Amino acid sequence: MSTAASPEPLPSPPGGPRCLGGALPPGDPQLLRGRSAAAGLRQDFSMMEQKKRVTMILQSPV
Repeated sequence: MSTAASPEPLPSPPGGPRCLGGALPPGDPQLLRGRSAAAGLRQDFSMMEQKKRVTMILQSPV
């Protein structure tokens, strides 16, 4: 369990979310790239948190 405060969500831009001219079809390469990037970022943040916990444990007094 982490005692660090979780980051606050970013506020929505003025005027609401931007629309790129309609919904993208499910197999659209742009949509797939966006989903892949989001998953990669989540994985990176998870790994960073894991490294922080391991570092804290290794540096803790015995």
